[in-house]
Amino acid sequence: MPDLEWRLLLLPLGLGIVLAALHDLFVTTLTVRGGGTLSGRFAQGVSRLAMVLGHGRFPLGAMYYNGMIVLIGIMLLWVGMLWAGWSLAFSAQADSVVRASNNVPAGTVDRVYFVGYTLFTLGLGDYRPAGGLWQILTVLVVASGLLAVTLIITYALQVVTAASTKRQVAATIGCLGHTPRDILCRAWDGKGFPALGNQLTSLISPLVQVSQQYLMFPVLPYFHGRQPQLSLGLAVAVLDETLLMLEQCTSREQSLPPAVLAPLRHAIGQLLDTLESAHIDPASHAPPPPDAAQLSGIGMPVPQQGCLTARCQKEEKRRRLLLGFLQSEGWSWNDVHGGRPSA
Repeated sequence: MPDLEWRLLLLPLGLGIVLAALHDLFVTTLTVRGGGTLSGRFAQGVSRLAMVLGHGRFPLGAMYYNGMIVLIGIMLLWVGMLWAGWSLAFSAQADSVVRASNNVPAGTVDRVYFVGYTLFTLGLGDYRPAGGLWQILTVLVVASGLLAVTLIITYALQVVTAASTKRQVAATIGCLGHTPRDILCRAWDGKGFPALGNQLTSLISPLVQVSQQYLMFPVLPYFHGRQPQLSLGLAVAVLDETLLMLEQCTSREQSLPPAVLAPLRHAIGQLLDTLESAHIDPASHAPPPPDAAQLSGIGMPVPQQGCLTARCQKEEKRRRLLLGFLQSEGWSWNDVHGGRPSA
């Protein structure tokens, strides 16, 4: 009798695991609010484990595979939970599954095997459900497996496409210049930045698109590029620093109009606001303000350093998010003004 009571508990336990897996799968793949709790925490745990094994900072080569490992891990999590849940449910009765040839009750391993090939709709037929409730549950196993495999494949393709878009946006920003000084030096014609306005305006739509993709695909932040010019975190930090220096280091006649700068800064802010859903935390401290002296050789008016410092203090939270985003991709703030060679 105690053994029977223990077995009966396996049915609701197994169905609970199945429902939890399907809920997390549906929330992650069919909504735009971000990933499910299970997959989000799992991805964060895998990333933190890799950080610990890498002594707090990924080797860039290892980071390149981080997104692939997290994505495959999440897919295996969903499949494993469905397989385990249905296996527990069918273990609630010893004769829930029988051999098709002689009706002998299947053992534990045989029930797990039956659930596995039914879940993936292989239809081998050497085992079958005993009848009644177990026949209905078998249909549900097939339905959940078919639905899960379809959603997982579709989701993986969408994530890879979004990762490609993310790299494209980073590369586009990198074409303007590798550092804020580099961007301003290229665009300065001795009187202003006439060509830079259209280039900056063209970045608004791609940045908004990536922001929405970060909400839809919480695994996306774990996809990183090997080269600095393919790092979105580094590119966004360079771009935001450039906009700050444009606002503070030029007169109204020389600078770009607010109609260009404000929407782009707002688009960057939208992207930074999505980082929480991606489990990317702000840095513990804000990065230092840019050095105004670096513009002295360009011919632009150089403001007082105190003006830049005061503006950065007002935007401490934003700059902490920028630094956290940067660090999550394996870079430091020195790389923003690091003087990487121009293309």
